[in-house]
Amino acid sequence: MSRRLTITARARTDLLQVKLWYTSVRPELAEEFLKDVDVTVAAIRERPTSFPEVQKGVRRALCDHFPYKVYFSHTQDEVRLLAIYHVNRDPRRWRDRGQGR
Repeated sequence: MSRRLTITARARTDLLQVKLWYTSVRPELAEEFLKDVDVTVAAIRERPTSFPEVQKGVRRALCDHFPYKVYFSHTQDEVRLLAIYHVNRDPRRWRDRGQGR
């Protein structure tokens, strides 16, 4: 079952910032990053409960090829992307930025 996808403002901002950074390094990296996130999100939509819960109601998936975590919540019908966060950053800090309702 593929759930509806909602991307919060915070997650959209994260994606844009990372894409812009990779574009400045090498444009094709930006496209590869977005593809990696797409594959990760597809897996989340198909099987959200297979990813570890990192706080009540929030789970985390790791991208396969780029060092980013995708934080999300889900219901039976929806997956809500909350943040896209570099693995070397303090994992407690993504929450402090707000969940981008």
